[in-house]
Amino acid sequence: MAANRTGLSRLPQSPSEFADLIELSIIAQPRSPHSFNRILESLPDYIYTDEITIGLALGEMRRRSLLLLDKYPFDVTDARVLPTVSSSAYRFLLGTSFQACFNNSYSKSDDSISKRFEDLSEFCLSTFFGEQTQTVNFGFPSLIGRPPSFPEAVEWLAERMGINSGNAYRSPRRQDGGVDLVIWRTFADKKPGFPIVLVQSTIQQDLLSKSRDIDLRLWSGWLSMDVDPLMGLTSPHVIANTEVWNEITRNCLLFDRIRLTQLSPSVFEPEPIDNEIFNFVLTEISNLT
Repeated sequence: MAANRTGLSRLPQSPSEFADLIELSIIAQPRSPHSFNRILESLPDYIYTDEITIGLALGEMRRRSLLLLDKYPFDVTDARVLPTVSSSAYRFLLGTSFQACFNNSYSKSDDSISKRFEDLSEFCLSTFFGEQTQTVNFGFPSLIGRPPSFPEAVEWLAERMGINSGNAYRSPRRQDGGVDLVIWRTFADKKPGFPIVLVQSTIQQDLLSKSRDIDLRLWSGWLSMDVDPLMGLTSPHVIANTEVWNEITRNCLLFDRIRLTQLSPSVFEPEPIDNEIFNFVLTEISNLT
């Protein structure tokens, strides 16, 4: 999105970005149903749109609807879009992805939003390996009792996972080694060799550089893992560009808003900060028109 002098710091350019804006505009003005013409008229004049652009954006919304089914908070047809009652995490992931798109800043710091997105990611991945999935938020700073010292934090993590720590040097200057979440699943036999995912979470737009944050070679020396772990990256954005997607997934698993919503439990109970962020976004969207 390009910078401009309006309420938005970046203007939508791709069908996926226009779909995000339409979704938020519909939630902010919950008259239903929203016809093709009403959607076209509801967007601010300074955002260049035509029937082709809106048609492509609605096509992207139909794709999301087919993928997410009842976890997608809109019912989309060729003629109209109808907001639905959905208790999934989708709306709050959408708000998190869009909160940085305005000239007005949200009152909370980027750090607090980033930490909350780590929690959202942990919630969405909490059944990644089935009901026996275990998770821990390893990101720094920690709100769950993780030791602030990185060497001690690795020992703490190893104990939580029921494995030995490695012998490689762990610099006290490190914070989290690029890992915000650790996802794993042990088995009833208590034997070694179980699946592990090391996850980086980010609200940033530049995902390619973030996809290289976790150095598996280093982590293999810090934790005694019998099976090489998977590496993952979570993002509240929808990654619709195939070339970008392919480049990122050469480095790690990518969990964008669609995948996170698909994986999440059906019922999401928002924290106060989720509602604050979402209401801020809706207010800013309403002020655009």
